[in-house]
Amino acid sequence: MTKKIEQRKYNLIRAIIELKDDKTISKLEQHMKQILPDNSFLTAIKPIRKNVTINDLIKEQNYKPLTRKDFFEKASKLNIQESFEELNSMLSK
Repeated sequence: MTKKIEQRKYNLIRAIIELKDDKTISKLEQHMKQILPDNSFLTAIKPIRKNVTINDLIKEQNYKPLTRKDFFEKASKLNIQESFEELNSMLSK
């Protein structure tokens, strides 16, 4: 019985992934909220704003860029001895 339920879940997930229509997805979200009102994941879903700029996000998130001076101070504190090539090869293993 568990395999049958799991397969049905995967089938639903695949069908949701294939959806292209925003209205259909919104309807599905609303329906899921009604079925599972205590599901914090679904209640956290918020529609994406249609008109948002990078500057809006920077302001909302109180983004403070790292200055060049601060970057190099922090980098020097790391005391990295390996060459760029060595570090790069470590990433590609």
